[in-house]
Amino acid sequence: MRAILPSLLALSLACALAACSGSDGDEEAIEANRKALDAATIQAFDSVEAASIALDGEGLRIVAPRGSGLLLGFGAKRGTVEGLLQNLLEDEPERTINNECGAGPMKFTSFGSLTLNFQDGEFVGWLVDERGKQSTIDGVGIGTTRAEAERSRIIEIIDGSTLGTEFSSGAINGFLADESADAPITGLYAGTNCFFR
Repeated sequence: MRAILPSLLALSLACALAACSGSDGDEEAIEANRKALDAATIQAFDSVEAASIALDGEGLRIVAPRGSGLLLGFGAKRGTVEGLLQNLLEDEPERTINNECGAGPMKFTSFGSLTLNFQDGEFVGWLVDERGKQSTIDGVGIGTTRAEAERSRIIEIIDGSTLGTEFSSGAINGFLADESADAPITGLYAGTNCFFR
């Protein structure tokens, strides 16, 4: 896990040098990454040496070691979200695009197992696949069994899903290996995603 850089200038430079190229040729998003991140966002975390990312139904939370947190909520600008996360995650970001999503054309930035979804330059959803290490604040993540998840939240199976054993849990949805109590979670998502049902 990388340390959050302490200055606005350093963060802006990091955004300019890291992950500002991709297969989709999105010049607008690339330019957004070159610009300074929101000052309030940086000020809130300019003294944090290390932080982790928690999955949230409203976006992603950056959690500092002492427990303070910052919500990167749906609707945040792509450059802000990417710029902050690329200083926290070890995986190099990869950009893709899909113009045929049911919700409309969508652009993606993947940091290993974590994929961020963007529309019109705004953060609209996330997806964690079976390799994921991130979890919710209450510890629900990839590999958590249904029984373990149900200790802290309600899990409701979505009947008739064509994507497998799909469940909802408030604003976070996901997939289980099967419907049994000891079935592990194999995927998690929230917000707007590009699924073909």
